[in-house]
Amino acid sequence: MALSRSGLQAKILLLIAVTVVSVVAVSTYLAATWLTRLPIEEEVYRKALGQAKLTAHEVGNDLALGNPEEAQRIIRQVQRDAPGIVQGDLYLHSPAHKLLVSTDQGGNHSELDRLPGVERYNEFERPEPDQISIETPDSKYWIISTGVRQRDGTDGCLVLKVSKSRSNMITRDLVKRNLVVMLASLIAIVVAIHFFFQKNVGIPITEMIQVMEAAEGGQLDVRAHVPLSDELGQLGDHLNRMLGRLENFNNELNRKVEEATSELERRNEQLNRINEELFETQRTLARSQRLAVAGQLAASLAHEIGTPLNSISGHVLVYGDAGYLQQVFLNLVNNSMDAMPRGGLVKIRLTYPHDSNPAEVEVKMSDTGEGIASETLRRIFDPMFTTKRMGAGTGLGLAICKQIITQHAGTIEAESEPGRGARFTIVLPIDCRDKLEVVGIAASTENG
Repeated sequence: MALSRSGLQAKILLLIAVTVVSVVAVSTYLAATWLTRLPIEEEVYRKALGQAKLTAHEVGNDLALGNPEEAQRIIRQVQRDAPGIVQGDLYLHSPAHKLLVSTDQGGNHSELDRLPGVERYNEFERPEPDQISIETPDSKYWIISTGVRQRDGTDGCLVLKVSKSRSNMITRDLVKRNLVVMLASLIAIVVAIHFFFQKNVGIPITEMIQVMEAAEGGQLDVRAHVPLSDELGQLGDHLNRMLGRLENFNNELNRKVEEATSELERRNEQLNRINEELFETQRTLARSQRLAVAGQLAASLAHEIGTPLNSISGHVLVYGDAGYLQQVFLNLVNNSMDAMPRGGLVKIRLTYPHDSNPAEVEVKMSDTGEGIASETLRRIFDPMFTTKRMGAGTGLGLAICKQIITQHAGTIEAESEPGRGARFTIVLPIDCRDKLEVVGIAASTENG
């Protein structure tokens, strides 16, 4: 997660660092195990052979085989001059075979030329006719045996135990130096790449990011300045061309939006005028329908129920538009008649006061007709909605009734179930002269 949030420069530098460190680690491992260690070990071994040869000559020349103290001094001096020599033994072969001197009396003493099957030992080698060398089983030491011969004919052999740690120390020191050089090279490479990346990659990319952020904020006139001829320069040119096209498209889009907005405003004004004309036409149709319903009712129901207002006459005095209120009740009665083609019962009941409110009166009208479905009931007061056959209704009757009752500051509600008739409840204020929207109406009527 942390790497995914890092910048491009950090990722490139990390990739280079990991690559260099991996190369250094592999090269150091190869140097320590094969390329460097083996040659260094071979060089230390050859020097140990030479040191053993020189020491054997010195012992023979100084007649040290007959002088144990002198032989001890020579071997000790060799140990001090060559720290890799951990033990030195001097054997006398004649006149009697014995260990003459040793720098480590408690150590293991082995005379190689007297060991049976010495040829089968690890790394057995005979570098000189009078020299034998082997490697200890733990691979930590070389044992080098060198013949010694004095001028008086006495002979013996010098056995040196040489540690291989000297070669390991030289190898580790070489590896450390290699690591230091590699680390310094890595730092130099990282610094050089950082400055190169910052100048040729970081700054152009930052410039383009700032331009894109400004474009996202709506500033489409900004441009990226990338004075390069490589891929980043080409990317900057493409970005500028894209921003130019976006700016032109945005300008054209704004122009079309303004034109569409102007056209929409013009059409909206036309629609408002049409709505006003439609409302005026609706009012005219309402008056016409009121007269038609009154005539129809006078012709078909005069002998049975008379007018609704006369049916409840003498109960309550309601101040309102008598003509409009009469239209409401006549329209409701006419609808009930249509809902009872085989005859039925229409009931009109007035309740005063309504819910103990002396300022309101309630009129309920019910019939025993076919009833109204729930999906139709929700829309019966919508303008232009009708369930009657073509030519039998305009869909304006109940919508106009609701409008008239609303103008009188009243309410009208409908309840119905299929097969159980319809019930309309109208609540009116006793005096609605101040609330009428029709100017100049102050007539009174006896309601029923």
